[in-house]
Amino acid sequence: MRAALWFAATVLLSACVTEPLHEEQPDPACRDARSPEFVVCQFYGRYLTLQPEGLPGEIALDVLSPFITPELESLLYATFDARERYVADYPERPVPLAEGALFMRNFVPARQFTVLRRVPIDRDRVGVEVGMRGDSSQWRELVVLRLTREGFLVDDIHFGGAGADEGTLRRRLP
Repeated sequence: MRAALWFAATVLLSACVTEPLHEEQPDPACRDARSPEFVVCQFYGRYLTLQPEGLPGEIALDVLSPFITPELESLLYATFDARERYVADYPERPVPLAEGALFMRNFVPARQFTVLRRVPIDRDRVGVEVGMRGDSSQWRELVVLRLTREGFLVDDIHFGGAGADEGTLRRRLP
């Protein structure tokens, strides 16, 4: 029953967003379905619609999983499991990764995004710099995508944009 409810919620949520949020015309960078920019648009379009706090739950991860590498997905599920064990072992302590936007710098949630530019990394990886806008701030993230058999998939996020060293998503995860 639980699996059926997750599946139904996943289908409903994944059908909600196919274009970037708050845009009357989709970002031109998001139109080519084979491009890394398109994957970033699909990922953030769904993520911003879900607005999960901290580490996304299983339903949110199911919605985002078509856009992330299997390795990153495994790391996120392992982090989810580790957090559940922590909560069981230490119910009186604050829950790690429980607040804020995990996929964004300083856990600040964004309301809108714009694809800015592609940044070559190496033969199998490319970065896509994304401009984020929150309620009262703007910043940049560099989404690192890896070329897989399924096409480009999100493999990491460098917080602060290209050239910045404000940490990465993978370093946040235990």
